[in-house]
Amino acid sequence: MSIERLQQFKTTFIDLVDQMDTILPEEKSNILKCKFYLIATDAEKILYHFLTTTRQYQNEILSKNDTFIQSIQSEFELLKAYNKISKTNKDIVLEYLKIIYLYALAYHEGK
Repeated sequence: MSIERLQQFKTTFIDLVDQMDTILPEEKSNILKCKFYLIATDAEKILYHFLTTTRQYQNEILSKNDTFIQSIQSEFELLKAYNKISKTNKDIVLEYLKIIYLYALAYHEGK
């Protein structure tokens, strides 16, 4: 089950990057770098980096309150353009982050 959660985490993270490519075509270079990193790097390493960076913002992530975004932008290049996107697209990004967080947490807790 936890291998499945790890794969779901990585697949959903890649889906978020693909979504950002649609939302922010002008960020193509950063998006390609991020996608390459996600594909080339060990999924567990990415998951623990994500979880370490976001865990303190669990309540905000789960309630889709974007006040934490600015605090994690330095760790996640794609989020630096977050303020340039529409409310609808922000909602999409927040939903992805929530799902990614839940997969990471489930994997970490062995569920």
